[in-house]
Amino acid sequence: MNALETKIDFIFCASVMVLGGLAGVGYALYLALREFQWGDDAGWGYVVMAIGAGIIAAKGIHNAFQYKSINKI
Repeated sequence: MNALETKIDFIFCASVMVLGGLAGVGYALYLALREFQWGDDAGWGYVVMAIGAGIIAAKGIHNAFQYKSINKI
């Protein structure tokens, strides 16, 4: 794998983590809102899922900023 392929792979993985994490946050919060509207406390589980998806998105953003350090390859 040459340097260009490494950079493209690195950026692709970071972008997938960010987009997937943000989609997970949105969907989990939608499900939590739907559960809370029914008066069910099961919505808190979806809130925890949204927090986990947010952590994945944050890790993707962190990896994207790490690209500057890998830019010297």
